[in-house]
Amino acid sequence: TGVVRFDLRKAAVEGYLSRLAICIGVAIVLGGGTGVMSAFVYRDVAQPLQRMVGLVKAFVEDPLKPLPETLSDATNHHPLRETVVLESALVRLSCLLQLGFGEAGGAVVGRG
Repeated sequence: TGVVRFDLRKAAVEGYLSRLAICIGVAIVLGGGTGVMSAFVYRDVAQPLQRMVGLVKAFVEDPLKPLPETLSDATNHHPLRETVVLESALVRLSCLLQLGFGEAGGAVVGRG
């Protein structure tokens, strides 16, 4: 009677190496996608929010200081139009508050 032996170690190692290569590839794709998405979120969401917070802080510090009537060209051509609409609404609301309150109301707004 003869004994037949199969050596499966080579096939197992090749299988492990191919799975490792797939895992590394997926990690690279996910890492790159995360970096790109992070840049878009910062540009399209965080920067407009920072500008709006700056407008509110400037308004609170000096309620009678003139605010920009129009937004910059870079802001007007922003890919997310909603942030431009919010920012311009904030500027308009601040201007209306300045007109409505005048100097007497400016002191009240500045205090809090």
